[in-house]
Amino acid sequence: VGKSHIPGGDVATGVATLSTISTVAQILAILVSGKLADHFDRRKAVVALSAIVYMIGFIVPLLFPTWIGMVIYSAVSGAAAGVYFAVDIAVMSLVLPTKENEGRDLGILAIATSIPAAVAPLIGSGLIGATGSYVPLFVFGIAMALLGGIFAFLIRSIR
Repeated sequence: VGKSHIPGGDVATGVATLSTISTVAQILAILVSGKLADHFDRRKAVVALSAIVYMIGFIVPLLFPTWIGMVIYSAVSGAAAGVYFAVDIAVMSLVLPTKENEGRDLGILAIATSIPAAVAPLIGSGLIGATGSYVPLFVFGIAMALLGGIFAFLIRSIR
């Protein structure tokens, strides 16, 4: 959005503000979505819902490339992360093939879920560097959220 569009023109304060908004939204979503997923016994649907919320979040800065757009993006993406984190481990534990290998399998899943977090900065900086714009980054986020939601819906059975 540019330094001149951040309130006070202070980038550090702007980033801290957006991070705080995202964290608060994440915590609130964790508290609400975990209870709802358990109450309705719909963990798979809640994980898929988080993908939809992520997509909405990534669309916001494309439509509103402003400070307010980034505030909304931070709140929505923080909420999506909270919904995902509140239920994802439960879903993972419910789709494991056997109780005997549960620890090993959860360890493998933990590694598998940390790989995207490790690779994301490389992909993001590559997209921004190659195009000089953040637009491809948000479009890529939309595509990945869509794939995540599709894969969540493809889970056939939960123990």
